[in-house]
Amino acid sequence: PDRVFAPVWTSLYAMMGLATARVAAASGVSSPVVHFLAHLCVNLLWAPIFFGLQRLRLALLMNVALIASLSVLLGQYGIAAASPSALLLCPYMGWLLFATALNFAICRLNPTARGYNNARWQADLAKLQKRAASIAAA
Repeated sequence: PDRVFAPVWTSLYAMMGLATARVAAASGVSSPVVHFLAHLCVNLLWAPIFFGLQRLRLALLMNVALIASLSVLLGQYGIAAASPSALLLCPYMGWLLFATALNFAICRLNPTARGYNNARWQADLAKLQKRAASIAAA
């Protein structure tokens, strides 16, 4: 629900920003900072892929890539600015692991045939019903 996701993501982004600011202050715009920016781009693309396009398996692969990327970042941040910066990313890792498990469960509940899953079918059906209702009303 929104009452959970909004404060959680606000806190996670604040901690990610603080951790990255600490690393940037300690080492400038270094490899870990560039790595974080690339990681953040994938993170920001996940929601439109999962919710907008209903590409559940692609979103799952993105989550696995985010976990791998964050694992590397944890090491880089620990070296670049001492452990407090890496510790700030640990709640985000927990959230990513939870989100990946949830994404996996959703994939299992929505089997895919030829790239088309139940979630996409339902979204397409809803669009078709809305279009039919607007045509019938005209």
